[in-house]
Amino acid sequence: CWKKEELEKLIHICHKNNITIISDEIHSDLIRNNHQHTSMLSLTDKVISCFSPSKTFNLAGMSTSFIVIPDKEMREKYLKTLHGLHIAHGNLFGPVATEIAYGQGEEWYIQVWDYLQNNIDYAIDFCKKHIPTIDVVAPEATYLLWLDCRKISTSHEVLQDIFVNKLKLGLNNGIDFGNAGEGFMRMNVACPRKTLEIAMNKLKGINAFATNN
Repeated sequence: CWKKEELEKLIHICHKNNITIISDEIHSDLIRNNHQHTSMLSLTDKVISCFSPSKTFNLAGMSTSFIVIPDKEMREKYLKTLHGLHIAHGNLFGPVATEIAYGQGEEWYIQVWDYLQNNIDYAIDFCKKHIPTIDVVAPEATYLLWLDCRKISTSHEVLQDIFVNKLKLGLNNGIDFGNAGEGFMRMNVACPRKTLEIAMNKLKGINAFATNN
């Protein structure tokens, strides 16, 4: 999670250089332990903040999101562009699903987030016990784990080959998120525990590649 002081520094840099801030806050409901989400909306009006029920309530199939733009001039420019591209109209079911999710979904949200946090703890503990070749970056938020695989290889091509062709696991390659992701893989644990257990036992096979690359 970004700290308030970090966001304020980022805002200062962006405003000084006339850079538009687009803040993706789609995971803002999924915060772990004692960490806290600070919305850009609480710090500046010059921001485009993006939200969606798709992550929190598993409603990606609704293809629905919403954007908050406090500044009137920025909002009018955004709407003009949206209408110009003819993409201003959503589907009929998305808004209804969104309203119900946020208005009546608290009990479901509490239960599913507790379940997913247990999945996170399980995966981290499994790696510590059985996969010494991988260091897991414990997340402050979300159900996405970053696996530090640099003891295996720092090459994203080598890691992709091992994970997909050898271990039969389809994870996100860290390099897809920028050069700093080289040597990392991203794992989604938002799934039934049985599925996660199968994946973790497959992942254990990566130990065999520790000295080969």
